[in-house]
Amino acid sequence: MLLRVTGILSGLAALIVFLIGIPAAQPDTTKVIRACDLDSGWPPLSYQDKATGSWKGIAAEVLQEIARRHHQRLEITGLPLARCLDAVQHGQQDLMLSGAIPPEMPEHIKASTPFYTLHLTLFYAPVHFHRSVTGLSWHDLQHLHGCGLIGDDYGPIGLDETAIRDKVHSIQQLLKLVAAGRCDYFVDYLETTRALDTEENDLANGVVQTMPGEKIANIPAGINTERVTFMLSDTAPGYSALAAMIEIELHQIEQDGGLDEIRWRYGTVAGN
Repeated sequence: MLLRVTGILSGLAALIVFLIGIPAAQPDTTKVIRACDLDSGWPPLSYQDKATGSWKGIAAEVLQEIARRHHQRLEITGLPLARCLDAVQHGQQDLMLSGAIPPEMPEHIKASTPFYTLHLTLFYAPVHFHRSVTGLSWHDLQHLHGCGLIGDDYGPIGLDETAIRDKVHSIQQLLKLVAAGRCDYFVDYLETTRALDTEENDLANGVVQTMPGEKIANIPAGINTERVTFMLSDTAPGYSALAAMIEIELHQIEQDGGLDEIRWRYGTVAGN
């Protein structure tokens, strides 16, 4: 009996030594989530760090956390807005990183649960804004010289092409135009957070100031906020699994306080 037990223990010892020599199972990082977003950046949701080239922002960090929890690798590509959406629709990208829910969703595009709400903001330079902002109405904006972003449609918020006369590629370019007096204002769904106003620009130094859209008289109903989501194509391979994973993890990140932590990191209010 003793010999049998000794033999068994010797065998177990040999097995343990064998198992120790086997490398531990590694996370499956061969799976890649391919995301695209506006190449000019959309603070505080997503933008590229100038020094490192890495993507930062609320949307970027939320998706990075989802990928990390599932041991997947995240690749983010900066593209013009229309190209990014087209790439998602045709399966070249898995999702758009920070999509705003439009009045009419493009064909085959599905939105995740919103994880952030942006508020419409007016950007202007007091030294060049030739009227008081006190009592400013949305109708007044139609008769001033506005600037905007190429690819954005301002019709749904009540500003036609006679109001938005000049368009450029980025928020930083818009800030420069307003600071120089080359246009009176621009409006966008932006938050003046650390992601935007700590950079060296005319918002940080006070040349450009902001006014919440809700303080502008006669603002059209329903346009003051914009809900931000991940946008996926329901015709893409693996859509159902990716969409389900995102929904589960968005809920979990919200429940464990991770979403508020990310929001606060960018200077935004918890619960937005």
